[in-house]
Amino acid sequence: DTMPSTLFVPQRLRALAPGEGMVPYFNSSSEVFITRDLRQGDSYSARFESYVAGNTATDALAQRMQGYADPAYERIRDTYTRLPEHLKPSGLISQLAYDIAGNVFDPYQQGLTLMRYLKSNYAYSLDVPSAPNDLDFASHFLFETREGYCTYFATAMTVLARSLGLPARYVEGFLADPKGADSITLTARNAHAWTEIYIAGIGWVPFDATASEGGESEGEGDAPPPPGTSSR
Repeated sequence: DTMPSTLFVPQRLRALAPGEGMVPYFNSSSEVFITRDLRQGDSYSARFESYVAGNTATDALAQRMQGYADPAYERIRDTYTRLPEHLKPSGLISQLAYDIAGNVFDPYQQGLTLMRYLKSNYAYSLDVPSAPNDLDFASHFLFETREGYCTYFATAMTVLARSLGLPARYVEGFLADPKGADSITLTARNAHAWTEIYIAGIGWVPFDATASEGGESEGEGDAPPPPGTSSR
């Protein structure tokens, strides 16, 4: 079978040790590839810094960076707060976003408030009905089913964040927890989705709003393919 040439690496990569015969390179989007397709048995290791929303280090860094004049912020905000016409301000999703975090004024804390609300008020399930053709995917999750897997939570989180004016993007990748082992093998079972919010002075910070029930509580992601959404 044909395999990709992509190396899946964490954010804030600090060092990469490719395996034998693997020559890595970056593209303009900071994605990492090698000069050939991957082969069975290939392996590589990476060293990185983890700044995930809600952990102690990220909380402390966000507090120190409050009020930082980030020269890239407005340009990024202009791009990553766009929403389809049917999700413009004054809609149900926008109202929900303000009900949840409208009284919070620090962007990082707004993101945490949205994330914790979704984790606490929505259920994890792999068995969810498809959204009707005449109903927005995020709205169907937020107001009708109130359950889903990672792509549902990430889509809702992204739309809610953008509704508050937070620059946010939907991200798909892998959820990996080596549990103290020296290495981990990633498969489709580790597939996962989350939201990243750009925090001035820090950059893109992952906010994983998926409820704790389900495969990801064991360090695994969600196997089902993502449905079409309106927020990517």
